[in-house]
Amino acid sequence: MVDETRDGDGGSIIARHSSDSPPDTKPVDETVEGVDIISCMPHEIIHHILSFIPTQYGIRTSALSKAWRHVWCHTPCLDFDCFNKYGHWVKFKGRDINQTLRSYRAPKITRFNLSSCMHYRNPQSEMNSWMEFVVSRNVEKLYLVLDGSIHYRLPDFFYRSSSLEKLSVNFDMIPECTVSWKSLRKLALRSCNLNDESIDNILSGSPMLETLRLIYCTGPQRLDLSKSRHMDIDRNDDQRLDEIVAPHINYLKLKSSYKPLTLVDVSCLMEANLDIFRRHSSSWQLNTPFREKADFLQTGVLKMLAKLQNAERLSFGGSLLQILSLAELRGVSFPTFKVQTLTLKTRFAKSSVPGITRLLHNSPGLKKLIAVPTHIDDIDIEDWYLDNYLESQGLNPDQCWRSKYDVFPTSDESDDMIVRNEESSWELVVSFVEMMLRNVTTLEMLVVGLKHIDRSFNDSNLLEDLLQMLPNNNYVSIVLKR
Repeated sequence: MVDETRDGDGGSIIARHSSDSPPDTKPVDETVEGVDIISCMPHEIIHHILSFIPTQYGIRTSALSKAWRHVWCHTPCLDFDCFNKYGHWVKFKGRDINQTLRSYRAPKITRFNLSSCMHYRNPQSEMNSWMEFVVSRNVEKLYLVLDGSIHYRLPDFFYRSSSLEKLSVNFDMIPECTVSWKSLRKLALRSCNLNDESIDNILSGSPMLETLRLIYCTGPQRLDLSKSRHMDIDRNDDQRLDEIVAPHINYLKLKSSYKPLTLVDVSCLMEANLDIFRRHSSSWQLNTPFREKADFLQTGVLKMLAKLQNAERLSFGGSLLQILSLAELRGVSFPTFKVQTLTLKTRFAKSSVPGITRLLHNSPGLKKLIAVPTHIDDIDIEDWYLDNYLESQGLNPDQCWRSKYDVFPTSDESDDMIVRNEESSWELVVSFVEMMLRNVTTLEMLVVGLKHIDRSFNDSNLLEDLLQMLPNNNYVSIVLKR
């Protein structure tokens, strides 16, 4: 990382180099004077170490010696993940899990993870027995990711688990009994079919719930989050959700499709992270032409932004910034924000610049600005969609973009600069930095992410030289983060 700060008299900028990578360390021998250090550790520490590896690897430690034979049995975490993080494809059978649970001796399970792609002979019966086991051991964190072909319904007793604090599942959750999760604080539902009754049952039965994540879930139409503090939604085109009531929420992350979403009450919101998400660039044209979607996208986004006026920390993605650019080019008015920290995740391309400049102008108290160029594989709105929309509004795209923003490339040109390792990619970064400094006067710190650009072009000295040539009358601290 390069941290550029003012020198002692507050004048010139000094570049200071640092790195995010850990310092070099010397290998530590496993034994000292013939003593097995690991075996001499307290069992609590060994159990903690084993909790970071899949259970089948922990079981293998029983072959080390007689003293290790039953150590794994008391590890407070059980991990059966066929897509484990070590890159191996692990096949689990029901009898393997059954045998493991029969040998398990810990009185309490802090974390149980089952991510399975296997077909079970009788999934309802087998999984019910596993759920009964983990509930009897007062499980605190439970992660269930099942193959799409496995249809499973959680048993009624599971909805009365008083120890459960964190739950993540990827299958339908429609309880047929009253939910009583007295300790649940975090709930993540992925690819679930829900309805208004089921989500109301879950929310009313989870008085301690702080964080709710809905990722590509269908239904409900309305979310009343009277208690939750954090909300994270990835919303696809099939999701019916169109209204959120969250008077006490202080963090909202929303990746939405083009369908409108109304924020009824988010009066306590302090931080928001918003973007518009599409799986494929061509899907902007599916069902409805983009020029028709763009109208209600602008309306919906600006209505949401009006609800964020009091938030202190805001983060916007590339597609949302492009929609704001269309609104700015059409002369649509923007709300004024009280934001102090603003994060922009976007291509350094002209299609996002009009929206960015308007956001900066309308943020009179902005202290910290973070600009993160996105990866070339990230899907933003293609420029020709934007041009076609401007033409449909009686505007000349060339005149719109060239009047103030011709110094910046198109999205494709920006990607080409990075792919071809051109020096102009650094010049592009400098142009963006200059644009941002020019449009905000209260800024104290500007952080520029270089992760994706730095991989392609490593002459960072050139970037530092170019940055030091910029006018910086407000003495903004510029941080380059790799």
